[in-house]
Amino acid sequence: MKYSIRKKELEVIISLFNSLSKVKNFNELLEIIIDSSRILANCDGGTIYIKNDEDMLEFAHSKSYFLSSKYSEEVVQEIFKPFQLNIDENSIAGYCALTKKIINISDIQKFGNLVQFKYNDYWDKKYGYNTISILTVPLINNQNDLIGVLQLINAKDKETGKISYFSPRVEYIIDMISKQSAIAIYNFQLTNKLYVSQVETILKLGIASEYKDKETYNHLRRMSEYSKLLAYKIKGSNSYAENVRLASMMHDIGKIGVPDSILLKPAGLDQNEKKTMQKHTIYGAMILKDSEAFVLQLAARIALTHHEKWDGTGYPLGLKGEAIPLEGRIVALADVFDALSSKRVYKEAMTIDECKSFLLNEKGKHFDPNLVDIFIEMLPEVLEIRDRYLSDENISPEIFSIGDIIVDLSSI
Repeated sequence: MKYSIRKKELEVIISLFNSLSKVKNFNELLEIIIDSSRILANCDGGTIYIKNDEDMLEFAHSKSYFLSSKYSEEVVQEIFKPFQLNIDENSIAGYCALTKKIINISDIQKFGNLVQFKYNDYWDKKYGYNTISILTVPLINNQNDLIGVLQLINAKDKETGKISYFSPRVEYIIDMISKQSAIAIYNFQLTNKLYVSQVETILKLGIASEYKDKETYNHLRRMSEYSKLLAYKIKGSNSYAENVRLASMMHDIGKIGVPDSILLKPAGLDQNEKKTMQKHTIYGAMILKDSEAFVLQLAARIALTHHEKWDGTGYPLGLKGEAIPLEGRIVALADVFDALSSKRVYKEAMTIDECKSFLLNEKGKHFDPNLVDIFIEMLPEVLEIRDRYLSDENISPEIFSIGDIIVDLSSI
């Protein structure tokens, strides 16, 4: 049976559907779904469970007017700590996921013993909650795959404010929005898997670019974290900062195109060899430039410009001042600081005071003056990062495994 949608309900639904395609944060997406559902159902609480890779329901997000008004934020966070449920008849949400059917219970206190599944009143007893009506809806995408479960608690009578039941009309509306919500969650999961794949690719390519000249994995970690921190201090955007972190790992990817005879030469390079070495910036940009992924476009700009200098004396283009992309200026500073402050086979690490003096001396020459000031202000945070990734582990271990195959390099 279909039900008419009232004007205010339609406004909430339209707002929800518009938000589903725009939200970039997963928790925010779940919160919008729960908030909209609570408004449409006029109920106290809502919870979303997501089916994970182990085929279990994982608690993802929950909200309750009652609990938020009664307890502090710390207690509410403790109540809503992550946990998992089996997809079986041992819980309402689990049974809903198992059958892919809506479960609408008008009063769990009266009918709890008459249903096929179990109800656990542990949280009710512990926190003084009184669960009565429960509407549990499977979140199913357009391929009929189970994405998760939306559970609403304690519908309220609009006139009296007392706990009531979820009407068939409300059930119809929540079922309708659950389908679009499931698709939005599924699309977000796909995007996140792509993002994770990009991160893995970037890290592997970054390590590959350093492999020939025996740079270390931890150098990339330190330098990229410095870059992320500095990017956040400048832009105030977590998204931009994270993209800079990932992209910075590929700043020297172009070294793959530099001959070993130059890259591994122990003595100083002559002028022709220096020119060849400097071309790694061009090679890196050429490798990365055609990608449609934003993070790789960012990486291309960094690869091209991380050896440019504020005063225009850098390479390969001799860019000056703000003509150098911000991310290139950020990575230039982070990379040099890590090189100065880290011990290498051929040199000792500079002290922090020596590094600080060097940066100040190069302020307005090699480096963006504003970035130098900010970097020095955030030195305590920088040193925490450095200490976290202090050990200089070689990126090529003596023993490693690929599946069931064990490789011992010392015996080869």
